[in-house]
Amino acid sequence: MWDWFRRRKLRKGFWQFVRDPRYRARAAARLQAWSDRLDQTVVLSDAEIPDRIRDLWNPGVAREAELDLTQQGARALQQLLAALTEYDFHPVPIGKRWNNGPPLERILQIVAKIGHADAVTAIEPFLRHQEPEFRQYAAHAIGEIGAPNCVEPIRRALRDPDKHVRRWALLGIHGGLREERTDTEFATAIFGDIAELVLGVDRAFDDPVYSILLMIDGKRAADLLLDEQVFNAQRRDLPEVIQACGNQHVEIPGALLKKIMAEIKDRVEEYPFKYTYGACLMALARQKDSDAESLAREAADWGLERVSEDAATAIVACEGIEDLGEYLWRRETERGFQNLNKPTRVALACLAFDAEVCNGGLAQSYANLYGVHARIALEGFRTIGATEAARILEESMRLFGPDGPSEDEAALVKQLSNLPESAFEAMEPLNSAYYKVDHKARTLRLLFVAEHAREILE
Repeated sequence: MWDWFRRRKLRKGFWQFVRDPRYRARAAARLQAWSDRLDQTVVLSDAEIPDRIRDLWNPGVAREAELDLTQQGARALQQLLAALTEYDFHPVPIGKRWNNGPPLERILQIVAKIGHADAVTAIEPFLRHQEPEFRQYAAHAIGEIGAPNCVEPIRRALRDPDKHVRRWALLGIHGGLREERTDTEFATAIFGDIAELVLGVDRAFDDPVYSILLMIDGKRAADLLLDEQVFNAQRRDLPEVIQACGNQHVEIPGALLKKIMAEIKDRVEEYPFKYTYGACLMALARQKDSDAESLAREAADWGLERVSEDAATAIVACEGIEDLGEYLWRRETERGFQNLNKPTRVALACLAFDAEVCNGGLAQSYANLYGVHARIALEGFRTIGATEAARILEESMRLFGPDGPSEDEAALVKQLSNLPESAFEAMEPLNSAYYKVDHKARTLRLLFVAEHAREILE
């Protein structure tokens, strides 16, 4: 199935993007036009607003219409709310939802951004709709508005029999808190309802329940989350608890983290303990615990994919770089790739290669023009000891001919347009080979960064 999808992708838009410089130029122009559009403010007349609402049903202009209506703010609110009763809405299969979603979702997203408490009465009927999809959109909007009159509706959403509705309610609440639009009365009132979900067993794996609690009341949430009933080694989502505490700058006692690590050390190859152990190491590093680096270096030597990579990440954090990717991309933006010192260029080139290949394969890496740094990435993999990653990259470079991919972007675009489809097909087994060694390559890159941290931080 995956091979079929990848071959199909090569024959559709992606293939055109790679092979046709004109298609690439048009795609870049559309992206730039949308970027420019975001910087513009459009003022619609009262007569134009209904027409723009109708445009939400047109996939070709729906995104622009949503932006325009959002910019009108409260002026568009009453007509948007009227549309909720004037138009018929139908559930849309996930695979057929375009851009950011179907019309009902778009309307409720706009209304939520306007954030007026008067909208809740018009949204509530969708919260009782038989279609879970409609209840999801309504729950998200009401949670994001976060006004006092949202308390009872959001409680209903948090008790919905469909876990996806409950998740969308939490995402909406989280979005309102993040944008600092949530009313304090609403937040205080729902704290207990959300706390009940902490012990629930039927939750979506990526809902933001812990972050919400910590954002509403950090001390009260910390008392709950660090209690043994929640903070124990057997809890599968303990890594999420630890990460949420870190994101909200809540310090976890080092003794508690080390106690958890000691309990699971002999089972660290198992799920979820391999993730828990790494999360504990990162928390210790972030909190500058005196044992953090020694514990991380010990774990890095175990040769266990997940644990070794997390341990190496913790070692880098001990050296003063908590988010390596963000740090390296920012350095490149500030100084330009060629102006970075050698260790930083090696780390960035290897990081970019890994990110692109893991996201969309070697074809994507070259199509997005990271191939101009292929030689330094190859040198980097050899330098850090990632020999199999180096072999895979070198073999992919040979597909461009004896001289490999050009280091000039314009020349690389021309090379790509002349590559036969068979060359891209040949990248597929190389992708599969890389996915077997990507953890090891990342671990070695991180250890290289830790060794050269002083130079990289210059």
